[in-house]
Amino acid sequence: MLCQEQNILKKFSTKNCSFPSTLHLIADPYHSIANNEGLVLLYSNDSLGHQLEHTFSGEYGFGHSVAMNARGDWVAISLPYPVNSSNGYVYIYRKEHGIWDLVSTLVGPWGFGKTITLTADGRKLFVLLTTADVNGKYLYRYDRNPNETFGPAPTVLYP
Repeated sequence: MLCQEQNILKKFSTKNCSFPSTLHLIADPYHSIANNEGLVLLYSNDSLGHQLEHTFSGEYGFGHSVAMNARGDWVAISLPYPVNSSNGYVYIYRKEHGIWDLVSTLVGPWGFGKTITLTADGRKLFVLLTTADVNGKYLYRYDRNPNETFGPAPTVLYP
């Protein structure tokens, strides 16, 4: 089992694991309340220093939690507490031929996506939902389909 999976299953934590990657995600979910905007910036780090590779943007709160696989060609970004919705969202992007495309949008109740993580190979996505009910936390696993999307039905890991 990969270290990300162990952390999620044991503690509902997304502690960073060391992967041989020169890519870094920087989330600014509350970038601009006036413009209702959250940002996630993807930087590469090479001999020239840090270079901005791509900017993902969404509504205010977009980027509450972010995850990337080890190769840096899959990115998941959550919006668990949107301002004008009773749902939470997780957006999954894939980079192919140098272009980032949104390939899946997962929808759950408000709080869905509070914490997310992708496995190193990008084939499994773990999503934490926190609620005010008696259980309080729900952990889901989404597997990548043969058509390179996630969903629609997750595996419930907790409770």
